[in-house]
Amino acid sequence: MTKIVFVIDALRIGGIQNSLVNLLKKINYEKFEVSLIAFSVEESFKRLIPAEVKLIKMPKILALINTPSNDVRKKGLSLYFIRKILAIGCKIFSGKVVYSLLFSLVNLKDMCFDLAISYTNNGNVKSVYFGSNKFVIDKIKAKRKISWLHVDYKAMNMSNKTNNKEYEKFDKIVCVSKDTEAKFLECCPQFENKTCVIYNIVDVNHIKNLSNAEFVMKKDNFTILTVCRLDRNKNVEQCLRIASLLKEKHFDFQWLIVGDGPDRKKLEAMAYSLNVADNINFLGYKENPYSYIKNSDVFVSTSISESFGLSIYESLILGVPVVVRRYDAIDEVIRNKADGYIVSENDYDFVEAIIETTKAEVTKTELPYDEFVETRNVQALMKLEELANVEN
Repeated sequence: MTKIVFVIDALRIGGIQNSLVNLLKKINYEKFEVSLIAFSVEESFKRLIPAEVKLIKMPKILALINTPSNDVRKKGLSLYFIRKILAIGCKIFSGKVVYSLLFSLVNLKDMCFDLAISYTNNGNVKSVYFGSNKFVIDKIKAKRKISWLHVDYKAMNMSNKTNNKEYEKFDKIVCVSKDTEAKFLECCPQFENKTCVIYNIVDVNHIKNLSNAEFVMKKDNFTILTVCRLDRNKNVEQCLRIASLLKEKHFDFQWLIVGDGPDRKKLEAMAYSLNVADNINFLGYKENPYSYIKNSDVFVSTSISESFGLSIYESLILGVPVVVRRYDAIDEVIRNKADGYIVSENDYDFVEAIIETTKAEVTKTELPYDEFVETRNVQALMKLEELANVEN
């Protein structure tokens, strides 16, 4: 039986984490013996990991540094102080130096695998969220090593000596879209022969079941939905500007925003300043957002950059049209005017597209998307099996 180990910095709310859980649920455990190393694991995620997966425990210090500082603060000032010191160390000396020290505490004994997968790419080399690639390179014995790339390497300014040097040491680099691969190769053309594309796996039946698991009252007015982390890249400020323009047109709507993040208070204040607080409802993080998606009339994404767009994928599965600010990978996700609209960054273009979705051309019916997604799922699993076939 082929032995695979996945490594991820943290299992908590997020698209990368969800995609890994979906992948773990679809793996053929008659062929593969699977282990998982997560530096930090939220309790709510533990029950999502299939029983067949062996979770390898890590030192508590790794969980501490990979837990958001606000969450650590709730656990006590001493732990918060330790994490603060580690974060300062990353900024001064780099994550590479700090994680080298932390990884010295890890002993995997005689563990050996056929395939080791780093499922989280690095971010800023000065960030505390670092080390999945380094862990696979330095700490795991495996016949073959793969790194998964989930972001726009160029837009996120990830091309640097540390990152590029690490990718030299992997046998394969998996990109979650063709655009992700193209942007990576613009920065690192020397890796062309060892990159490939594997789209994120999405559990169609699970999404549909969850969409019926909770009752969400559908109001009479038009319901717009956005599901995202409330940060700069997700650009929710634009949603509020669009809402203001819709209100000026006397368009009767409510806009539900599911998610949390560092910009929440600022966005709530902005909603009041634009006089749209009565139309905007910040719902916070929802473990199951799918009932809200199913009962909305249109899904809107104003993200500046996306490597794929998982929430858009999920909305289309549930038959909800989308209006999306153009980013390079979006043409791999939706068909313009068939599943919704791809628009420019202009606020007025969003307004026009949202109003257009109320007309007969795009209706809230089950779109022919399931077969398309399931085909990609099968292709992704076949590609993973191909990568796992290592000669003894």
